[in-house]
Amino acid sequence: MHWFDGTAHTGPTDVTVPAPIGRPALFMRQGAVIPMMASDVDTLSATDDPAVVDETDRATIVRARAIPAGDAAAAGVSVHESAAALTVTFAPTAPVDELRIEIDLRHRANPSSTVSAVTRATGDALTRADAPAALSAGCRDCWNYDPTTGWLRVNVRGAATLSVTP
Repeated sequence: MHWFDGTAHTGPTDVTVPAPIGRPALFMRQGAVIPMMASDVDTLSATDDPAVVDETDRATIVRARAIPAGDAAAAGVSVHESAAALTVTFAPTAPVDELRIEIDLRHRANPSSTVSAVTRATGDALTRADAPAALSAGCRDCWNYDPTTGWLRVNVRGAATLSVTP
C-alpha cells in the first residue's frame, strides 16, 4: 500500500510511482501496524526549551498506523480483522497512557462505507468526533471516520480492547 495515497500494489513487483521532494516512494505492507512519532515533535534530543517539543514530551502517547489484514501487532497495539469483526487491542508495555491510531479501512476483506460505533470490550462507547482535528487536539476516548478517505482515527486512554462496528 502506498503510504500517501493508499494505492494497492500486489508484490513482489516493480512499480514506478511519483516521488516528489517531501513525499518519497514509501510503502506499507497490508496487515502491518506501524508505530509512529507524534507529528508535533521537533527533535529527538531532550531540551528544556518550552517552545520546542522533544520526544520525551510525547513519551506517554503511542501513535500507530494500520492497514488491517488478519492479525498484526507492534508497540503494544494489535489489530485483528476477520470477515465479521475488526478489533484493536491496546496493551502498553511501557508507562504509556494514550493510543492514537489511524486505520485504513479501504482495503478490508469486507469493506464498509461507514463506521457507526467504536466500543470498549466493557460495552462503553467512545465518543464520535465531528472532525479529525478533534483527535489531533487530544480528545479522550473518541473516534472519527472519514468515508471519503476511508480512514478511521481513534484516541483511547489506558489499556483497552476496542470493537469497530460498521
